[in-house]
Amino acid sequence: MARNGSAAHSVTAGSGQVPQRLRQMRAAAWRGVFRRAAQGFMKNSCTDLAAGLTYYAVLAVFPSAIVVVALVNLVSEGDRTVDTIVDLLRDLGAGRWWTSSCAT
Repeated sequence: MARNGSAAHSVTAGSGQVPQRLRQMRAAAWRGVFRRAAQGFMKNSCTDLAAGLTYYAVLAVFPSAIVVVALVNLVSEGDRTVDTIVDLLRDLGAGRWWTSSCAT
């Protein structure tokens, strides 16, 4: 194999050589890697695990936001804190939602 930076050749299937770099793997080897990864993903029910993780993460966001707002409100001025949080929400892109929900 070329070690001096010149173009490395592909490792042939069944030659007994182990590729030293990812670029040396042939397309058939990559297909096998992706097939086995997909089979393992489905065998281990990773879609269910991802859905459960997302569900609990979303459920944790709102109570934690309430706690953060309450703690910030304890150590600062109330009206000024609310204005600062509203300004941050507008900067993050929630301005349309905020103005449309406040208008009703």
